Amino acid sequence: MVMPSDPASDHDCLEIREHFFRVDGRPRMAITLLYSAEGQTVRPRFEGDRQSYKKHLAEKDYALFHTLKEWRNTLAKSRGIPPYIIFDNTQLANIAAQRPGSKASLQRIDGIGAKKADEYWPFLEKLFDGGGPGDASA
Repeated sequence: MVMPSDPASDHDCLEIREHFFRVDGRPRMAITLLYSAEGQTVRPRFEGDRQSYKKHLAEKDYALFHTLKEWRNTLAKSRGIPPYIIFDNTQLANIAAQRPGSKASLQRIDGIGAKKADEYWPFLEKLFDGGGPGDASA
């Protein structure tokens, strides 16, 4: 294992990521550390940001948001991918608040392009038409 000598002496650690993968069928793990530039002062990445999606929601939108989040998490788990790959919380909050009426209006939400709209619109359309999360799957 290669370790730099005293890597954090003049730097703030901005991010730590764990990467799990296989090599020749054997599990491996790598850890990536991201440091600030020398002398750079950086605000912690998630300070105050973890719940920023809530600013997009009115009280009436929370039930739909939680339904969407439950669906997204279940789908992500079944596919073995992180939930934010499907939609992040801000995108789900915008979907819940805007209730897009078409695939085109879904694509107007930041970060949702044609591919995601094509893949997930059938579920959303059924949900908006009064179905529940069990009525459609992507």
